Amino acid sequence: MRVFDVIIVDDEIDIFKLYEVYMRKEIESELVRLHCFEDGNLVYDQFKKCNFDVNNCVVLCDINMPCINGFDLLQKVRAEYDATFYMVTAYNRDDYRQKAIELGALDLIPKPVNFKELLSIIKDKHLSGKC
Repeated sequence: MRVFDVIIVDDEIDIFKLYEVYMRKEIESELVRLHCFEDGNLVYDQFKKCNFDVNNCVVLCDINMPCINGFDLLQKVRAEYDATFYMVTAYNRDDYRQKAIELGALDLIPKPVNFKELLSIIKDKHLSGKC
């Protein structure tokens, strides 16, 4: 089985450690390779350099960020790549969810992130090959 890339985009870099802790088992068993970015432009550059297999990755992207907001990053990446996106935000609003889905995200995940539920989504929909 290939390593699955989980790409975290969030300007609050403290959150990266939480993802590492909750995905430790999958990371150590080499099911998941975790990539963390605090600037969405860097993520887009990595897609352009073909550093991610768009069929074998998921992007978990914050919405409110200073350099490029999550909606703009979602739109920019999805215009060129069929990457799987989930938007992550502290603002669990219906209009945010609707906009995220209209722009191509699978769903909006509210903060604070329920990591047990998130890991279940990743395992069930992505690591199992169902999505």
